[in-house]
Amino acid sequence: MVYGLMKQHYQEPINVYIVTFLDYDGSIIAKENVFEGENAKDISGDFLNARDGYCFIGWDKSLSNIRSDTIITALYEKFDINYGDAVLNANWNICYADLQSALYDALSGETLILKKDITLSNPVNVVRPDITLDGNGFSISGNGIRIKSDSVRLKNVTIDTSQVSNAISPIMICSDASVMFEGTNTITACDNIAGIHVGMYTLNNGNIATASVEISAFDINSKLIVTGGRNAAAIGGSNFEGDTTGRISLRSGIYELNGGYHASAIGSGSCNSSGEIYICSMNKSIPLSVKAYGGRCGSAIGAGGIFDKNGLSVGDVHIENAYVYALAGYEAATIGSGYSSVPVISGKVLISGENTHMILRDYQSGSYFNNDVIISGGSFFNYKRNCVIDRICSGSAKKVTVPINLTSVHCNKLDAQDKITIDISDKTDGSSLDVSSYNKYIDRVLIEYDEFTGDENNISLTDSADNAGYFLEKSGNSIYLRKNAISQ
Repeated sequence: MVYGLMKQHYQEPINVYIVTFLDYDGSIIAKENVFEGENAKDISGDFLNARDGYCFIGWDKSLSNIRSDTIITALYEKFDINYGDAVLNANWNICYADLQSALYDALSGETLILKKDITLSNPVNVVRPDITLDGNGFSISGNGIRIKSDSVRLKNVTIDTSQVSNAISPIMICSDASVMFEGTNTITACDNIAGIHVGMYTLNNGNIATASVEISAFDINSKLIVTGGRNAAAIGGSNFEGDTTGRISLRSGIYELNGGYHASAIGSGSCNSSGEIYICSMNKSIPLSVKAYGGRCGSAIGAGGIFDKNGLSVGDVHIENAYVYALAGYEAATIGSGYSSVPVISGKVLISGENTHMILRDYQSGSYFNNDVIISGGSFFNYKRNCVIDRICSGSAKKVTVPINLTSVHCNKLDAQDKITIDISDKTDGSSLDVSSYNKYIDRVLIEYDEFTGDENNISLTDSADNAGYFLEKSGNSIYLRKNAISQ
């Protein structure tokens, strides 16, 4: 109580009391000074925070005729609303009969938990950001989910549309978005449909996708297992002619990706182009892990197998701080384009990171790279602990750029059946070193290998370096940079 205050126009002192408002947990919401006999102001509309799963129903004491110091506590009533038994909104304790109703009502930051297996007759849409979908040991079948918002989290979700002929992708990223997965998530698509499709597709109309998707993990043990339908990628494009996937970024976690027949694991389906692909860990000390298996005639990372479709392309592939095991399909590049009877425009392969380890396998008569290869970044080419390329195969590769300022590139097998052009760099972005700066790197080992096949004369420097008197020399299990004595 506060004594001795004078109320205006009154001649005698009047008592003033302190009214303290508490929330359900005992925390102080607000305090008021109230003249004796008057009413405390109801502050519920101004200061009271929402309590998830509960509704505010009033106060435990009257706010009228205050005649002593008073403590007043908020009262709540738990929601117990059941529209069904399929999906629970964990924040509000409301259960829904179907997933779409639960998604439409969910606000950003809220979690939906499956309470039983769900069969979708139509695709459902995630329209608000920061929504978590928890599979809770149950599965979704029949159709897929369109993600139209950012920061969506999938937790132990299983989506299988493989038994349906007209479903969309189990997960379709319709616009620029990021998806995080937690626990083990298993995604399986039906024929001609990608497991996770990047960008909208338009059946047979040719849709150029501008969407990009960033996929990451809640922790280093979270796993994403995706199987594309026949002729469709695990992550990337479906089998619709003319459609082009947007940019795909894998940022953390463990991935097991299986491309469908004639499709890539990451990239495009059998008859469309692939955008840029980033397999780059957000944390340099914790590399992400990717196992990528191309379908028959499909690359592991890049484009699917095509036969007579001109004008298709593969964007640049960036790999940084990642463990990559990649197996290509029949006569396909492990990283690059699939088997094709017509030329396919391939971007560069840029490999960097202190903890990058790559094991690349072709199935039969393919090549590991059929694009330019640029290796750059930190000192990551230590054979015993950092970046090891299982094999550098000439195939149809035009150029391999190696980091002359770093320790040498180590490959388990150097295959020079056809011509390989070596370019060198001292820049982290892999851009070529000016020939005028070569002198300080004379006698440097460029490539080390365990096994060599082919003709050493097929390995050469760029024309500009050759014209300046520089050349490569194979000695032991190494390729050295040398210069003609007359040119020094």
